[in-house]
Amino acid sequence: MIDRKTVDPRIKLTLLPIVGFTSFFVSDTILLFGLIVFAFFLYVYSSMWKRALRFILFFVLLYCIELWLGKFCEASIVFAIYMFIYFASRMTLIAMFGGYITKTTSVSEMLEALNRMKDAFANN
Repeated sequence: MIDRKTVDPRIKLTLLPIVGFTSFFVSDTILLFGLIVFAFFLYVYSSMWKRALRFILFFVLLYCIELWLGKFCEASIVFAIYMFIYFASRMTLIAMFGGYITKTTSVSEMLEALNRMKDAFANN
């Protein structure tokens, strides 16, 4: 594994469900772009900005298609395509955070973080 600057694995484990919940249940566009920018800065901090740019470009492409198809939602097939694009754009955000976690954390670090989190909850 390449030695990269990264954040604590416990923070990464906490961020993934928060991002997953937020991306599907909060439809605020500004918040979604804020999460994308936050993920981009995490990638930049770990010196993986090229990978982050690919995710951002894919997300923006899907979002533009989503906005364009929003005008034609009366037809059932167009609505199905619109919902697929909506789902794919939200999954792109989750995949961006998941990719960051898998590229910057080894399995042993992740297991150690899980054990430390379990011990912290057991002591309370």
